[in-house]
Amino acid sequence: TLWPVMSDPSHYDEEAAIFREAVEEIATSPVRDVLELGCGGGNNASHLKTWYRMVLVDRAPGMLAVSRALNPDCEHVEGDLRTVRLGRRFDAVIDMICFTPEDAGRTVELFRDTADHLVICSSIAAYRRPYKTVPVQEDQEELWIDPSFQYAYQKAEMERFLADVTDGPPVTLVRPSLTFGDGARNVGVLRQNRNL
Repeated sequence: TLWPVMSDPSHYDEEAAIFREAVEEIATSPVRDVLELGCGGGNNASHLKTWYRMVLVDRAPGMLAVSRALNPDCEHVEGDLRTVRLGRRFDAVIDMICFTPEDAGRTVELFRDTADHLVICSSIAAYRRPYKTVPVQEDQEELWIDPSFQYAYQKAEMERFLADVTDGPPVTLVRPSLTFGDGARNVGVLRQNRNL
């Protein structure tokens, strides 16, 4: 597979640190068990496993094979939100594959009683362009409203949905500007807590 060549795990140290900060930010007790949905090749987990017992879920067998080679000490599960039911509680769930309000609804519903905290990966693309600030400051920006750019629009709609969720675990949104590869130093990674 070309994945380790295209996406070197060492390039994920900053992104993993951002997710770790998001996981720890509102924790009221020590965080030990973390589930990552959409783990891909396991690059974030290769850093996060230093602090947490990671359970890694992906629906692509080839990506899970890459992750297993990189993270043999982590539990791996093939599936996605439609199929995975692990029957246990997690201190935090990191959802890397939440793209729409429907995805967000499934995540909230599935982990309503089995997670203490949801960390959902959105995107800086959820903001309208041109950005008002660089680096982006979330209190100065507005969410995308034009459905002609579906990725940005769906991410923004997903965020609007989560802003209205009043029950379930607290949600932290993380908005990377880039997620992998050389040059993946973020121009503005933002976190926003919801439902606290």
